[in-house]
Amino acid sequence: MIDYSSIKWNEPSLKQIVEWSNTHEFFGGAYKDTMQNAISSGNNFEILSYNKGIVDLKEFLRLLNEVVILNPNIQLNSKSVKEFITDAIYDANVVTAAQKNGLEEKMISPYSDNLVIKSKLSYLYNKEIIEGSIPEATPEALKKFYDDQKDSIFYQLKKINIYTRIYSDSNKAAEEINVINNGTPFEKVSDRWFVKTFIRERDGTLNSFRSQEPPYLAEAAFKLELNEVDGPIKFKDDEKGVQFAVIKAIHIQPEKQLTYDEVQGKRINEEFKDFYRQKITDEVNSTLRRKYNVKVFEDVLSQAVVAK
Repeated sequence: MIDYSSIKWNEPSLKQIVEWSNTHEFFGGAYKDTMQNAISSGNNFEILSYNKGIVDLKEFLRLLNEVVILNPNIQLNSKSVKEFITDAIYDANVVTAAQKNGLEEKMISPYSDNLVIKSKLSYLYNKEIIEGSIPEATPEALKKFYDDQKDSIFYQLKKINIYTRIYSDSNKAAEEINVINNGTPFEKVSDRWFVKTFIRERDGTLNSFRSQEPPYLAEAAFKLELNEVDGPIKFKDDEKGVQFAVIKAIHIQPEKQLTYDEVQGKRINEEFKDFYRQKITDEVNSTLRRKYNVKVFEDVLSQAVVAK
């Protein structure tokens, strides 16, 4: 479709695009205003001509908005701009040819057999329906979100991180404690250890943090002061039987109510988006299940999970 040998570049125009591309915020959306202002001012210059026509500034802006995406991680120069534009006009010609042959309706369909399209449909749906519905995180919205959720999301539970080495032989655990008590730091006894984190819920129960492992060492861990070592600690592992651990507290997060000032910035912004993303996702899933009469066979599902 494209005769690459027919391409003729307007070098001054190419130089202008390179200059624009290396200015601050160009990739963040400034390219739209920059190019649109030039076009509105009557400066819709030609960038190149080839066997299928020309690419002027207006067409280049269309390619950026509809066909290809600028890579924000590269520093554009004359060579990379040329490669980018030739790739863009190639993709645009492929799209046009597909549309003329009636492939657009066949491919962009929820019942498409095309694996690439099928793999992206859920992503595109979520981006449009769910991500697009998340409220704007204005200062007023964030403050109200904090006030509504401070007793749950912004209540900081006590959490402790420990290093531990675990032995099946109580004598080896006792030997390590003796070495530590004689002045050798925990980290110097061996260069291998496990990192475990436990959290104390508001009702006092102790759990492993973001782990399915039972909180075997949680009770002993919460008795430690920062950098304190203890052991041997005897416990029964469901799979390995009786074990003996040496532990050291490396970080302790106190339990407290976080203030609005303490969560401002990245923390509250992420919590705000996560909260509404999950809320909208649940609502969408509920609506889809009602609309399409989804029935889950829990017995079959349970058997499949057990078998796996």
